[in-house]
Amino acid sequence: MTLQSGISLGKNESMIGRTLKVVVDETGDSTAVCRYEGQAPEIDGVVLVDIGNQAPSVNEFVCVRITGAYDYDLRSELI
Repeated sequence: MTLQSGISLGKNESMIGRTLKVVVDETGDSTAVCRYEGQAPEIDGVVLVDIGNQAPSVNEFVCVRITGAYDYDLRSELI
């Protein structure tokens, strides 16, 4: 798991700065949980989107810019 964590983090870090189209799975107060076409629900990581006061709807597609990376998830902002 330690080895895989590092591999996944490296892959995710290479995505920083990219623009992706994601589908919204859940929304919260200031963050939406989304995924892009390369992520399977309940198997792969997610794209966490800082939404501020803009609340996209569940199942809506939005465009985001990747701003950060974790071992298995990505951090992004709406564009």
